[in-house]
Amino acid sequence: MIVLGIILFLAMPGAFAQTVHLFVFTENDPRIGPVKDRNNLETLVDEVGRTTQMEVRKYFFTKADLPTAEAFREKLRNVECSADDVAWFHYSGHGGNFDGWPRFALQRSDQTVPMTMIHEAMKRKGARLCLTTFDCCNTGGEIVRPRILTARTGPAVATNYLRLFRQSSGDIKASSSKANQLSWSSPEVGVFFSLAFIASVRSVAASGDAATWEKVLEEAQKLTTATARNNHREQMPQYLINVNERQQVDINNFPQEKMSGKVIEKLWE
Repeated sequence: MIVLGIILFLAMPGAFAQTVHLFVFTENDPRIGPVKDRNNLETLVDEVGRTTQMEVRKYFFTKADLPTAEAFREKLRNVECSADDVAWFHYSGHGGNFDGWPRFALQRSDQTVPMTMIHEAMKRKGARLCLTTFDCCNTGGEIVRPRILTARTGPAVATNYLRLFRQSSGDIKASSSKANQLSWSSPEVGVFFSLAFIASVRSVAASGDAATWEKVLEEAQKLTTATARNNHREQMPQYLINVNERQQVDINNFPQEKMSGKVIEKLWE
């Protein structure tokens, strides 16, 4: 019961339970830093779970683990979500354009998986909040070393983590670059967009203002673009947000922590 970024809120008599399902699928190429992406995402989701008292479950796979469409599809089908879960699928690796949004090839190179189809498949699982994020080229790609992104710090992020991951419902779709653009990365620290996205979640949560996914994605877009420009590159993430805020959750008993941020076209038929 785990997928890239799902949070499960399961109502029970006198109590509730929520689970973060994180499904990370990465390229086998160590030159572009997919292991860094995976580790950075895992650290962020663990922070969210600890701060909001949500359970965290994680699935980590590489293309070597799931080389064919059948193997990939089977793993996603095995993910079970309840109506109050949050599901997050993240891909980090090489990619190319499909329909304005990217797609990636499986190890069996004649099989490609579009982001749009993964996002729709994840939404059909019925989770309360569905996130699909791709950090890959939207046409082709190579590597460049970025400047390291760091998040601002704040004394209390629990309230905003609750707003983002517990009180939001809907779906979010974001890719690291627009159609016909490359995405850039470093084997030492990971890829620009993933770094920017993680830093933006933390900094928006720590800002003292009410956090929204719109603020997170706007800041991630700016950080990614600025980092690319600092490395004499061009990159502009794109995103679609369809999220509503649900009823407030009582946060009186939650810890106040200080966080530091140093195609397979027929695949889903």
